[in-house]
Amino acid sequence: VDGKQPKDLTLMENYSESVHASMLYMTLLMLQSEEETKRHAQEKLPYSLSEKARLAASHLGKAIGLTLMLRQLPYAGRDRRLLLPATLTSKFKVSEESVFRKQDSDELRQVVFHVGDLAKAHVDECRKYGREVRHSQRKALLSVVLAEHFLEVLERVQFNPFDPALFEERARLSLQWRMTKIALLRRW
Repeated sequence: VDGKQPKDLTLMENYSESVHASMLYMTLLMLQSEEETKRHAQEKLPYSLSEKARLAASHLGKAIGLTLMLRQLPYAGRDRRLLLPATLTSKFKVSEESVFRKQDSDELRQVVFHVGDLAKAHVDECRKYGREVRHSQRKALLSVVLAEHFLEVLERVQFNPFDPALFEERARLSLQWRMTKIALLRRW
């Protein structure tokens, strides 16, 4: 999204996938097992991901992008960039200026809810497909915990994007523990 307000949620999803999922695809390829890498080299096959790994990364890329767009709302006034979809801000009558001034409203919360709900759906899909991704590759998908945590807190603060609870430092230990538990205990 090149500094302009995105037209709709689909555009936001597509942008998020192209930016964030592409990095996840590369990371997943790098984490393929040694035996699979040798097989590809011996048989002169192009390197590829399993369908489940590709889908998990695609959904996670979309979730990360949408979540980051929500996280930037308190800072939108600084560079005067609103990354909420125009179709939703228009439908709920949310002005750019009210967001730039950090004015919370029921209308803004509705817009944030719709974007957050879509991000949560992508987190859920990532988790579903991630269960079938090789353990060696799941490390690439650990950022699902960060997106999931932000969305949980956002829901807890009733979708107020300016609530200080969204940016508290004390959550770090909890997040580190959740990520370590997934990585070490192999629980997805």
